[in-house]
Amino acid sequence: MCHKEACPGALIPSCLFQDAHNAILDYGDASSFFAVYDGHGGHEVAAYASKKLPDFIKSHEMYKKGDIEKVCSW
Repeated sequence: MCHKEACPGALIPSCLFQDAHNAILDYGDASSFFAVYDGHGGHEVAAYASKKLPDFIKSHEMYKKGDIEKVCSW
């Protein structure tokens, strides 16, 4: 369903912005994981990133070593 009224003056209906998100409260090691994926590339891209990125980050060698800043900066 499109809601052009969601943003007055918008030239593009809001249904074309199909974002996805993560809100993982218990991500492990006393941490949480929150993310919003921009749906401008299509809902499929945002949904794929939402499904795959949390596990990909956890599998990264720098994450396993506890260097979360390096994981997020590559």
